[in-house]
Amino acid sequence: MTASFGIASLRPNEGLAAALVRADVALCRSKNEGQDRITAKLPDFAPHTGF
Repeated sequence: MTASFGIASLRPNEGLAAALVRADVALCRSKNEGQDRITAKLPDFAPHTGF
């Protein structure tokens, strides 16, 4: 048995449908890159550097 996953976090002011589309894109990437993978679609914003 194999499993591949695509994950995405819900962005502020974003609808669930948009987050699911990004998760689906990540899942397709996992499947294309091989079995037994987890791929995340990270937010497209700069990391917090105020520490």
